[in-house]
Amino acid sequence: MKILFLVLGIVIILCGLLLLLAVPVAGILFAAFGGFLIWYSIRLNKKAVQAALLDKDCRRTFKVAGITKYMDAVMVFAGENDEYEYTKEQIIKEGMEDEEIPQYIFLEHPASLVYEPDNPYDSNAIAVYINELQIGYVPRDDIEDIRLLIDSGMIKSVMCEFVGGNYKIYNSDEETLETHELNIGARITVTYC
Repeated sequence: MKILFLVLGIVIILCGLLLLLAVPVAGILFAAFGGFLIWYSIRLNKKAVQAALLDKDCRRTFKVAGITKYMDAVMVFAGENDEYEYTKEQIIKEGMEDEEIPQYIFLEHPASLVYEPDNPYDSNAIAVYINELQIGYVPRDDIEDIRLLIDSGMIKSVMCEFVGGNYKIYNSDEETLETHELNIGARITVTYC
């Protein structure tokens, strides 16, 4: 239906332009009506995308794919956590028993999603950037939905949150200081309405 309105709008605008020479008022009316049909087609497309993707809070969250190849860029956003160097005694003194103490602290950052049509592995690839530094890609399973959101112009914000990473914890039951090594990952939340 939306494609019909789009094509019809274009045809009516072209007819209006031809009529403009012979009957200016009719040409203007035809061109205006054609413009309205094109606008309506775009609006229908946005509503179709909204209906297809809409959830209660208008958000889509996904894990960033391929982040391990971009760890140098990711570490630009990492802040050292002084508490990670605490001894068992310092942890107890600070009342931090049974709390995960991360090695790095990450803030949430605005991100951007960029098409990569020249990507040698996938011409539909969408790269994820923070401050012009690439940190990975939209996962293949999410590309179609994210592409619809980008193309429809419905995206309000894109935010990146880093997750995981090394941490230590003082286990008060066993009275041991444990160190855990985990990969750093990232989650993107796209807000679209």
